[in-house]
Amino acid sequence: MAGRETPGAFYRHWRLTALDSLDLGVRDTPLNQDEYGELPLGSEAFPRVSLAAVAEAGTHAICAAALGSAGRQEGSVLVGGLVDALRPG
Repeated sequence: MAGRETPGAFYRHWRLTALDSLDLGVRDTPLNQDEYGELPLGSEAFPRVSLAAVAEAGTHAICAAALGSAGRQEGSVLVGGLVDALRPG
């Protein structure tokens, strides 16, 4: 994690962070199908996983992340689970 001297890591006493989400393809295995849902006919080749993450701006280190099924949970839903990562401490 960044120290106070790391360029771009702090504004006054606040640590600067960024929040983003994306979907990733994972291997088409029975375990992934159970966890993230089976593929509908005519869909993409791999199950899709949504990833939402909070990263430190100065180092790009991931501070917190949440995973879910792209078919059942959009990144915006996963962000709610990351709110605690934005609190002091």
